[in-house]
This record gives sequence, C-alpha cells and structure tokens, in this order.
Amino acid sequence: MAPSLIDIIKTRLLEKIRTISPSAWKVLVVDDYTRELLEEVMNVNEILNLNVTVIDSLQSARRPEPSLPVIYLITPTTQNVQRIVADFQNGRKGYKEVHVVFIDVAPDRLVQMLSQGVGSENLKTLQEVYLNFWPLESQVFTSRTPWAFYSMYGPAGTVINQEMALDALEDDLTVMSRTVVNVLASLEEDPLIRYYQPNHHPPLGPLANAKPSSTTPAHNGPSSSSSSAAAAGGTERWRSALAMRAGAAGSTSGRGGEPLGDCVSKKLAQSIEKELHAHKQENEDFPKPSDPPRPQSVLFVVDRSMDPVAPFLHEFTYQAMVNDLLPVDDGKTYKYQFQSSLGHFDTKEAKLSDSDSVWTDVRHMHMRDAIDKLMGDFNGFLKEHGGFSAKQGAVTLNDMKDMLASLPQYQEMREKFSLHLSMAQSCMDLFETKKLSDTGMVEQNCATGVTPEGKTPKSLVDDMVPLLGNNEAVVTRIDKVRIVALYILYKDGVPDEDRRRLFQHAKLSISEQDAVNNLVHLGLRVVKNPGDREGKKRLKQKPTGAEDEYELSRFKPVVRSMLEEHVSGKLDPSHFPYLRNAPNEPAPSSSLRGSASSPAPSAAGSLRSQRPNWARAAPSGVQREGTKQRLIIFVAGGITYSEMRTAYQVGLALGKEVIIGSTHVITPESFVTDLKAIGRSGVGANPPNIYPLHPSFPLASVRPPKTPRERYQIALDKRYWTTVVPPPPPPQAAAPPPPPHSHGSKLLGGGSSSKSSTPTTTTSSSGGTNGSGKKEGKESKYGEDGEKKKKKGFLRF
Repeated sequence: MAPSLIDIIKTRLLEKIRTISPSAWKVLVVDDYTRELLEEVMNVNEILNLNVTVIDSLQSARRPEPSLPVIYLITPTTQNVQRIVADFQNGRKGYKEVHVVFIDVAPDRLVQMLSQGVGSENLKTLQEVYLNFWPLESQVFTSRTPWAFYSMYGPAGTVINQEMALDALEDDLTVMSRTVVNVLASLEEDPLIRYYQPNHHPPLGPLANAKPSSTTPAHNGPSSSSSSAAAAGGTERWRSALAMRAGAAGSTSGRGGEPLGDCVSKKLAQSIEKELHAHKQENEDFPKPSDPPRPQSVLFVVDRSMDPVAPFLHEFTYQAMVNDLLPVDDGKTYKYQFQSSLGHFDTKEAKLSDSDSVWTDVRHMHMRDAIDKLMGDFNGFLKEHGGFSAKQGAVTLNDMKDMLASLPQYQEMREKFSLHLSMAQSCMDLFETKKLSDTGMVEQNCATGVTPEGKTPKSLVDDMVPLLGNNEAVVTRIDKVRIVALYILYKDGVPDEDRRRLFQHAKLSISEQDAVNNLVHLGLRVVKNPGDREGKKRLKQKPTGAEDEYELSRFKPVVRSMLEEHVSGKLDPSHFPYLRNAPNEPAPSSSLRGSASSPAPSAAGSLRSQRPNWARAAPSGVQREGTKQRLIIFVAGGITYSEMRTAYQVGLALGKEVIIGSTHVITPESFVTDLKAIGRSGVGANPPNIYPLHPSFPLASVRPPKTPRERYQIALDKRYWTTVVPPPPPPQAAAPPPPPHSHGSKLLGGGSSSKSSTPTTTTSSSGGTNGSGKKEGKESKYGEDGEKKKKKGFLRF
C-alpha cells in the first residue's frame, strides 16, 4: 500500500519527540491546533510512552517544570511565541531546557523573538517540520479553509470592495500554497505542475478584469436577460450576477478568443511554485532521493469551476451516500443506536476514520455491494467466534485467558458491524422513501448527456416535472434545486421563461433560486437568449459506453478523465498547460477503459441494473509500490466524495499513487448553501460563518504584507489568535511527585522511570535553514537529570 498521509505525520512527529532528550523525562506543550492534529493521527499513549510525563496546553494556565526539558510543538504564530517567552520573563526559568518544533515555516522575526525572550542558554534547539496540513484520509488532505470558495468566486462589487476581495483572495491562495508545499515536503516530491486553464469563460470573482460597462454589443444576450429577470421579481443579486456574466462573455482578447488575465488555478499554481522554490533554497537536500527511485511526480492544480456537476449529484457509493443522506458531522462523527449484549439499546457516537477497517473496506463500494459485503463479513465473523457460547461451563484456565484476550476485540468488531449495517439500512430506507431511483436517473441523464442506452435523452422535462411537483416529504427542496441546476447545466442555459417556470413549479424560495442563478459566478450560463452565440464548452465527461456500469452511477468526475488522459498522453495542453516547460511525454499507459473487468457481483438489487464499473484490475506490468509515480491533485474550492474516491480507484487501476487535496470537503447540501450566499449584494467575497476574528487581535499593528511569507504569517495570526497573552504566574517551587495511584494521575505504561545521572549529548537538526540562512539545528547538551526518581505526570489538555 501507498504510505498514508496520516502515518507520515504520525511517524515524523513521534520521531521528533523521541529524538529530543531521548533518555530524560520531558514535558510536551502544544497549542490547540497541534493538539487536535495529534489526536487525529495517533493515540495519546504513544506519546506518553516516549518519556513524556505530561502534555500541556499552551493556551491554558500551566505549572512549568524547572527540572525537566520541554518540547514546544506549536504552530508558528506570534501569540504562541509570546506565550513561550512569558514562561521565561522576570527571571523565571520555566523549564530546564527548551526545544521548539514548529509545524510549518517560521519567519526570522519569531525566531529572534524566541532567542531574545528565552535566552540562548535555555533555547537548545529550534526546528521546522512541514506538516501543516490536515489528513482526512490516507490519500486525502485539506487546508481547512472552506471560506476560500467565497474569496475565489464572490463578486467584488465596488472599487473599495474590489481591493478587499483581492486581498482576501491573496491571503487564501497563500494559505493553500503553503498547505500544498507542506504535503510535497512530507512526501519529498518536487513535481511538474499542471493547472486548469478554462477557455469558455474569463477569470472569475475578484480576478475578473472586465466591468459590466465594457460589454460589447455582440454579447448583450445575458445582459438583456437581466431586465427580464428583474421583471420576474429578480433581486439585486441576480442583476449583479447576470451583469458579471455578460461582462465575462465579452472579456476575451482578439487573439484566438483567449480570456484576459489569469484564472485562479494559474495564480495558485504560480504561488505554489514560488513557495516550493523558497523551500528548496532553504533545504538543500530536498527532495531526498527515494530508494528505489520513482518517476517525477505531477501536481495538478484545478478549481471547483472545472466540474460544477459532481457536487449536485446523488452518489450511490457507501461513503458518499452516507454523507449525503445521514446526519454525519464533518464527515467523521455519526450517532446511532447500538444494542448491547443485554439487549438494551444505547445511543453511541462513532468516528468514521481510517482506523475503522470495516469502513475502509466498503466506503468506496456501490451501496448494494457494500451491504452484501457487510452481511457476508458479519456472518463469517459470527461463525468464527461461535465457540464462545460452547465454552461456557467446563473450561480450563488457559481457555479462559484466551477468551478474555479475544473478548475486547470481539466487542469492538461487533460494534463496528452494528454501526455500518445500521447506516446502510438507514440509507436504503431513505432511498426508497425519497424515490431516489427516479431522481438519480434524471440526474445521471443530465450529467452525462445520454441515457443508459447511450442515446440523447428526449423526455427529460417529462421525467422532471413529477419530481419537481412532488411534496417535500418525498422530494426535498434541496433535491429540487439539484435537479433544476443539473438540467440548466445540461442545456448550457435555458430561456428565461423556462427558468421561471422551473422555479415556480418546484416552488423554490428566493434563496433557493439564488443558488441556481449564482452558478454564473462559476463561469456558467444560466439564461440563454435566442441572440446568444454559442461559446466554447466547459469540460465534460466523455461517455465510456461500458457495458458493466450501474445505470445510476454512470457519471465520472472530470478529475478522473484528467488523470486517465494524462497517463495516456492525451490530456489537452490548452486546458491543462504545464507551468514550466512540458517534459517529454511518456509512452501511453493503460487507462481504466482498457483494463480488465471486475468479477461479477451477486444478484442485482434495487440500486443497480448492471455490474459495477468502479473496481478494475491493475494494468499489467505495474511497478512495485515504492516505485510508483505520484499524481497529486489540489482542487481549490472544495472536493466531493466522488472525487476522493477517484484518487483510490484510478491509482489502483493505473498503477499510480494518487493523492488529492482541497480547501475542504463539500456535500450537495453544503454546496447549495454556499451558492445561496455567494452573490449577496456584490460582497460575496465576505462569506458567512468565516473563522471569526478574535476581538483582541491587534488590527492596528497589521501592516500590508510585502512578501508571501509575511502575508502567510498574518493569515496564521488571524486564524489562531485566541486571547491576550496573560502575565506569567509567580515562580513556584517544583511540586513533589504524586503518589503512584493518586486521583487524576495518568501513569506511564511500560519500562522503568529510573534515569541514569550520566549526562548525554545529542545533536538535533531540522534538515534545513530559514530564509535568512540561519541553521535550524544546533548541538544541544543535556545536563544531568539529578537524583534518580520516578516521575508520574498528569495529562493536562
């Protein structure tokens, strides 16, 4: 298997903690973000087993341990550094030795603040590990910046707002580029970079370089639609959106119809290249050669406007269906009813993560196949453990030991099977109640442009009307928005009268109408008039015509076609140019369409009519795992669960290692919610529910950043600022160690806590320098640990 992003972060962080003062007890201090990251990738006991007596929160009141070394594992923010300095103010010596590990690049200003505030006699090492990205799954990561959707596509409005919108976009692009560079640094990859260059619309959002007044007569179709929309009760948002679309239609140069200015994907690709170049200058050994060597990786930088269809569709694979239909919190947490061994039903909270082997086995399967596998595995599990009841009564001591050793695992697996069977059953109940077979067929015909027989759909309107007119208990309002949006995308815009009739028949509210109308902010046409000329088309799925597809799962995300065509050497360079000189194209590889079919599944169910197309055999002659080429995708503006699934399936089919990332993960409901808000009165770049700025953040001290690093630092400070740094507490004498079993203590497991008084000397290095050329690692001498004693610590999160 390919190395997991989760395992990469876990391994590197544990290695850092292990190598710092390896033979001494030590304290680990983390901020809120790094604590959350640690909890995401590892168990706390794995840290405590590395001679860590306590894990303290940097933001909380702490009792420093002057007799112990400390590791500050923190995000490089101004406030975090101020908190560290506060531990050593007024002659206080908070800890015996100080080792600071930043999870991202730290500017010289913060390093100097640390050196002056802590003192060189206390500050032994300062390191940077490039792990500031969020690993959702083994091959999926995000920058956790969902508001970037608004800064990328929101209309700028007035001249003043235009400047603010561009500044917000630049901030988000900087954060995104740093996230991608952190992933590349962790993977030791210096990739070729390709980006999405649309030719059917000009730059969007704040990057749009054409004003509505510059619309040419040849492109007054959408502009005339504005008046008709206003007559039909259109809002200022709708008029603004259509005016922008009209300007977009006229914003082409006279040379080949190419749009003026840079699109957001290109701007992001350029920002990533600059950050990556700076990283290589600071880390001369990057990238370290792999053993065995692997081909140079390729990074694809695209954005949400490349595939506006995927977020609207009902997906019938397990993970996507669960997150679409069930109340899953942030794609991770689900509450369900669990029957205990005594027959009682309790409400339990489950975490859907890579640590759940049942989840990872079935999450990318079509729901019908997932249910078949869950039932088969569960029945096999019960048979395997059926000996428990037979052994009740006359058993030996050894038998009892074996039973007790197996019982915790048995309970855990039983709960997992109960969870997933419960979720699958809930999804199937909703599938029947909401008539998703009818809805899904309409959506698939709109998304693919063909019927299951491969013909142009002739009865789409007749199929849609009963669904749009159905009561909300069967077809929800959100589902009606999705159907209308997909139909308009399929038609590449509809006459304004047809648009109004669709809205009226579906009884959509004003905000729900806005969700459809605001598709213009993604470079799409909503209203089409007879005088409008046909422009270049957006990228669409190319029908495979495969005989083993599900009728309700025929649509494939555009990222899948992009990867297939890249590997086969057929990817259009006008849509996906290289940022630098294009390499010599390799010989075409096998694509998904030419590889062997998967084995036939069990009998057909209500969700399928034919065999699945997602599981394919790997092409012949596939390289060993360590030599596979990496294909890395970053989708700015959100990714869908279908695109996440593509990373695993295409990688397996093409013999590549595919990693996909984004600003955040979107569901159909969250995508519709974002579209409702994006055009608000010309200030859509100011998103709702953005990460709130803390009242104590020193706005007066913020100056316009001059470099990307300064901009990134300000962005981090804004994001993680919590409160004013409190003055340090008065010095305290070292507290005596608690008794072995005192209330609230957490004992370390395994090994003796007795330490030798022999001093040790180690050398710590971060493997690079910072922008000023300073060395990140320095030789550190660890003094005597003092008298031999056992140190019992508390877990103080």
